[in-house]
Amino acid sequence: MKLSRAAPIILAVVLLAAGGWILFRVPPQNPPPAERQVPSLPAESIAVSGQEVTLYFADPKTALLVPVQRRLDVPSANPQAVVAELMAGPKSGEDFDSTLPSGSQLLGSSLAGGVVTLDFNRAFETTFPSSSTASLLALYSLVNSLTCLPGIDKVAFTIEGEPISILGPLDVSEPLGASPDAVLKQQ
Repeated sequence: MKLSRAAPIILAVVLLAAGGWILFRVPPQNPPPAERQVPSLPAESIAVSGQEVTLYFADPKTALLVPVQRRLDVPSANPQAVVAELMAGPKSGEDFDSTLPSGSQLLGSSLAGGVVTLDFNRAFETTFPSSSTASLLALYSLVNSLTCLPGIDKVAFTIEGEPISILGPLDVSEPLGASPDAVLKQQ
């Protein structure tokens, strides 16, 4: 009788031992991937910081705008960074003219429905070029540069928070879209 009671216990111990042996004997189904050795490189050769944008400056020979690629030191391109770069003008060695009036200062910007509104100081309006060619280059250097940014289709202008309708000799009462006609055609 004692043997019959011990038989189930012995059987359970044998099965557990056999099951454990099987568990440890079978290789894992999904071994971890082997680590790859990646050579270490200097940080400046791995990633380029900033955001690439297209800016439009004046070509002194043709009185048209020329697209210039620039990398801005900002995490994402925004209207303030683009306008600041346009105001800084062409870099040393670039044979282009600045288009924006000196003393201009961007006070702020807002974006709604694909239209970015630029709010400038009064000096932007009072020193804005009066000749039609220079005023068109100044205006469309801003508009063409900003409409290259995602989500911006048109540009509107205010001066110290107040809407304006005339800038130099130009009508700016409605938001303006890019003008390909102001850009030098690449041959």
